[in-house]
Amino acid sequence: MPIRKLRQVISRSDDFDRDLPYWQSLGLELQFRDGDRFAQLAAGDVSMALACAEESFDLEPGRWLPVFEVDEIEETLRQIAEAGGETGEIRDMGSHGRTVLIGQASGPSAALFQRA
Repeated sequence: MPIRKLRQVISRSDDFDRDLPYWQSLGLELQFRDGDRFAQLAAGDVSMALACAEESFDLEPGRWLPVFEVDEIEETLRQIAEAGGETGEIRDMGSHGRTVLIGQASGPSAALFQRA
């Protein structure tokens, strides 16, 4: 199986100063923040992330996107294509890893992440 685990869920935020305190008030601990581009919060074994439009694959505000970790992103994309799925372009985030949007004909359904 190419998917290792559910790594995180991402939601778009257009106002980090408004949205972060809300999630932190629910007990989620801030692990990392990159200005108003990306913030990761601890939620047990899975993290939750708030991301700007670009970092969230242009999600609509209020929508959630699961992110699955894989060992080999190209091999996983090949298997998705063989199963009739659709894939976006791999985005290299340098030392943070690589990510890509995947989905079915009905629309984007998830993202993949490979560690650097």
